[in-house]
Amino acid sequence: MIIKGIAIFNYYSNFNVGDKIFNPDSYLIGENLGYPIICLKNILNKKGIEIHTADYFNRFEDIDAMIYLDHLTGFENSLKSIRKDYPHIKHYLLIMENEIIKPDNYDKNNHNLYDKCFTWNDYFVDGERIIKYCIGNKLQNIMLSTFEEKEKLACMICGNKMVNHPKELYSERLKAIEFFENNYPEDFDLYGFGWDKDKHKCYKGMVKTKTDIYSKYKFAFCYENAKEIEGYVTEKIWDVLMSGTIPIYYKTKELPDSIYVDICKFDNYQELYNYMKNMTKNDYELFINNIKDYLNSEEVKRYSGEYFAKTIIDNII
Repeated sequence: MIIKGIAIFNYYSNFNVGDKIFNPDSYLIGENLGYPIICLKNILNKKGIEIHTADYFNRFEDIDAMIYLDHLTGFENSLKSIRKDYPHIKHYLLIMENEIIKPDNYDKNNHNLYDKCFTWNDYFVDGERIIKYCIGNKLQNIMLSTFEEKEKLACMICGNKMVNHPKELYSERLKAIEFFENNYPEDFDLYGFGWDKDKHKCYKGMVKTKTDIYSKYKFAFCYENAKEIEGYVTEKIWDVLMSGTIPIYYKTKELPDSIYVDICKFDNYQELYNYMKNMTKNDYELFINNIKDYLNSEEVKRYSGEYFAKTIIDNII
């Protein structure tokens, strides 16, 4: 199939005009969140293929494919109509959000609306119509600072959100925050949007560049939004790893356990705190060397924005 024009849609509608989805400044938390999509645009453009938000195109006849970042809830009938009236257009779903944020991403009836679906969730992958990808990141050399240069023990950068779901980790973030605020406020800082600075005495405000903040701390809490979901590894841990800081993370089989501290190995936060506080310089530097080796390995390349873009392009053109 010859593709010349692609329209891209995001479930979060603020990205869907003026090519905002390709503008790094459009992403409030995570300065590199848009990097994999920008990689996709750059590689497509080099192949002579235009990709834009839908408002760029005047006619459906100018569109050869539509890419949807997460299923557009309530768009099902419109999608069916487009498929009927413009059968030349191919439709591709990129499943980005997990099941607690976007449960209809995982409705197989919705998958049938698309020519192909892409997901990081191994459970759904069949290698033909549902393709595996890894969430792309802007991978870069680790920021190195000495053990002595670390200004403080730990921090967390996240938004103040909550979801009612058995797999959610929002409440686990709150447990960590409350533990430090009530017991060791001098050893912990909180950053991100939506927090009440009068209620949270460890709150330090918003951040512009997460790696600049993380690099000042020995440890950083970077729980995903959900636990026990196959293939779910996002920028949250990569930002910490590239900062030369040890992640505090919920166990996953996707990454070697030598590069993060597994919260599941501790009975409570006091036990975790003791482990963090008493870690020797030698043990800390061993952790950092493990992180450095992993970031320089071939294995990590599948998590790059460039690899993400290649996976999509290889399966649509």
